[in-house]
Amino acid sequence: MLHAKHIINLDFAEEDAILCGSSGGNGCEITLPVVWEKPDTTLNWYYISLKGLPGGHSGEDIHRGRGSAATLMTEILQHLYETMEKIQLAGLRCGNFRLAIPRDGEILVGVPHPEQLQTVVSQLEQDYQAQYHKVAPSLTLSMEEAASPLQVVHEETLEKILCLLHLCPNGMFQMNSQMPHVVESSDNLGEVRLEEQALRLVFEIRATYQSSQTFLNRALEYAAKSVGAECRTFHYYPSWHYREELPLLEKAKELYKAKFGENPRTVVFHAGLETGYFLEKLPQAQAIAMGPTAHYFHAPGEKLSISSTRRMYQFLVALLAEL
Repeated sequence: MLHAKHIINLDFAEEDAILCGSSGGNGCEITLPVVWEKPDTTLNWYYISLKGLPGGHSGEDIHRGRGSAATLMTEILQHLYETMEKIQLAGLRCGNFRLAIPRDGEILVGVPHPEQLQTVVSQLEQDYQAQYHKVAPSLTLSMEEAASPLQVVHEETLEKILCLLHLCPNGMFQMNSQMPHVVESSDNLGEVRLEEQALRLVFEIRATYQSSQTFLNRALEYAAKSVGAECRTFHYYPSWHYREELPLLEKAKELYKAKFGENPRTVVFHAGLETGYFLEKLPQAQAIAMGPTAHYFHAPGEKLSISSTRRMYQFLVALLAEL
């Protein structure tokens, strides 16, 4: 049996704040069966590659307007489908992990007129550079000649892929009515893979309240059902609801002020923590989370402050001595 009065989680990355709540969530995977056919031998084949978005944490950064490669690659494929005289799809890839906002993506397409494709790609690149220049100054959209593939997606399947990608919610869903600057619910399409048997989409759903989490799961289920795809959920984790006037929190704030000369911020955030699991089993326990300053989670620039780590270690030791 597990017994505890106090829970101190160290998986938080803002030295000047004490965390008192987090979201729950789950993963969701959609698989759409793919029908293949032989390619049109008169078409010219190209990889269309999107690079340079900053990415980030699928919860904490979902509202920052950084752009999602999954959304942009959907827009690109749809635009080509509508403007090209003919298009065939042989490859589609975007993102690597459902917990990270996708930074890049790639499609392999066949078209009859390379010059028209170049014009469209150049215009879309200019549009996206204008839209995201502040957060993604190195964004590029390029095309590279490719060999003719052995098989291509049947046109009916391509239409289903476009329909599914447009119907699935992706991004922030709504803000928290109790804390206006905090995201309450979202989902992130973190992986898109066109594989031999199926198109595979993997999402991470996050929500403070179960009703929002259920709604987003149902939205993905109905989107999948509408095109004959399968949908499964996995890795459920509970939310950690904010509670005011906790003695543990007040003690931590008092000690922080005495040690550092200023009051810490009290916050909740849009990401999951193990604290929710413990509080499900120990509902009477008091919980906080804290930790040293770190930046750019789930992205190549992720970094941790060593000096902050030293200070927060000393603060933790002092807090434990008071309990």
